[in-house]
Amino acid sequence: MLSIAGSAGRERKHTPSEGMSPVAICEVCGNDYDKSMEITVAGAAHTFDSFECAIHAIAPRCEHCGCAIIGHGHEAGDVLLRPLRP
Repeated sequence: MLSIAGSAGRERKHTPSEGMSPVAICEVCGNDYDKSMEITVAGAAHTFDSFECAIHAIAPRCEHCGCAIIGHGHEAGDVLLRPLRP
């Protein structure tokens, strides 16, 4: 199961008393971005500043070549493969 919620990171770099809005810290690149997203996968919440970082961290990998599967992959038993291009 995958759910996405905006700007709900657990870690905060700035406090409201500093005159800045609290922002979430990306767990991949460490960027503190005010438009971050929280993605929950299998009950574990992850905070990212971009889809690029989310893909790097949680996208499944092709069993054949190791590339990230961003769209629909193909499953054959327990093996996950990227779509083949003609």
